[in-house]
Amino acid sequence: MWLAVRIFAIGAGPRPFDGLFLVPMLASFCFERIPRKQAVSYLTLVLILCLAWLVPTGLAYRHAYGGMPGVLAYVLLIMKVRSITTGVNAGTMANVVRYILPLLIAFLTVLPAVTANAIHNHKEWRVQMMLFWILPGSLFFVFSYISDAPYLTFLSAAILLLGLGSSRVLIVAMAWNAAIFLLITPMPSHHLLVNTWNIDIGKYTLYAIHHQWQPNLSQIQPLT
Repeated sequence: MWLAVRIFAIGAGPRPFDGLFLVPMLASFCFERIPRKQAVSYLTLVLILCLAWLVPTGLAYRHAYGGMPGVLAYVLLIMKVRSITTGVNAGTMANVVRYILPLLIAFLTVLPAVTANAIHNHKEWRVQMMLFWILPGSLFFVFSYISDAPYLTFLSAAILLLGLGSSRVLIVAMAWNAAIFLLITPMPSHHLLVNTWNIDIGKYTLYAIHHQWQPNLSQIQPLT
């Protein structure tokens, strides 16, 4: 139990807000798969260790731009302005694209297996655990603000575990992502669709990183 608690706290604790996405999965597992008394002890220990991360997180926020008030103002901005729940416009729709496009590109070879497994085995508890991992974070990223595609790494493990039924699928997925990283380059353009590709996919390729393409995106037509 102590080992499991520490592993979870290390995985979820450094980013407390992201760690909250794992609560439905953790709660479901505890109250359906292990004895109630052990579940309460486990959740209590997890809560204590995860809350401990708020101390270094708070200290780090104090050194952020604007300090803690600036962080809180930014959170309110995300909730009241940059969420699609506040209205459908170019900015809020761009936020949806920032989630969906990288997800489709990165896991293109895995998503068919993920979908099939989720549909056909949705009653299997391991599949349910992965869905409880993926769905809360996905809903947040769609309905709230996600600044960059690397946030999707929070969901990568669950997607791969849910979709990988054989080593062949894993090899194909690795080859696909390696090809994108090594061979694809950003495309200079003032067209909205091309810039969407550049901002959400192109700037994470080897060429873009090597040539510092990301800072140069400010010179391209903005999407705001």
